[in-house]
Amino acid sequence: MCFSCHHLFDTYQLGSRQESEELFNKWLKRTNAMLESEQDLF
Repeated sequence: MCFSCHHLFDTYQLGSRQESEELFNKWLKRTNAMLESEQDLF
């Protein structure tokens, strides 16, 4: 996440705290799925 997007996320300008937590959990699941993939991504 770029600096400006990270700032918006941290200051809840992308949604309420609950919405931000839901977004974060979705991003975390997606990231973990990519890291656990048996295929090389690069």
